[in-house]
Amino acid sequence: MELSNEIIIAVKECKFSLSAVDNCVGQCIVEMYRPIPGSDVWNETIWFDGTNGNFIEAVRERANEFDVEKEAKFSEWFNQRIKNIISDFLTLVKDAEWKKVELQKLATSLEALNLK
Repeated sequence: MELSNEIIIAVKECKFSLSAVDNCVGQCIVEMYRPIPGSDVWNETIWFDGTNGNFIEAVRERANEFDVEKEAKFSEWFNQRIKNIISDFLTLVKDAEWKKVELQKLATSLEALNLK
């Protein structure tokens, strides 16, 4: 399973990096990451059926379903439990809002490729 060059270019143009593309239990996963301005690195996992078209659909679904409040609460928990730091919740909400916008931009860019 390989993503098309057009998809790889679009992902990179949206400032995401691909760190892994693997088969896993009958599905494929793509691990993407991107630095958060003034903060840490954000990792995102996309599950799909191995086709280019389904990867694009999966990114759109993730972008549409991205829950800002849930993401901010998870980041707060992660920072406290794993990193042992206290984070300003409003900053985490702003980071999560930024993530949602960036996922939306990526989904729109991928959809513009018209790959099926």
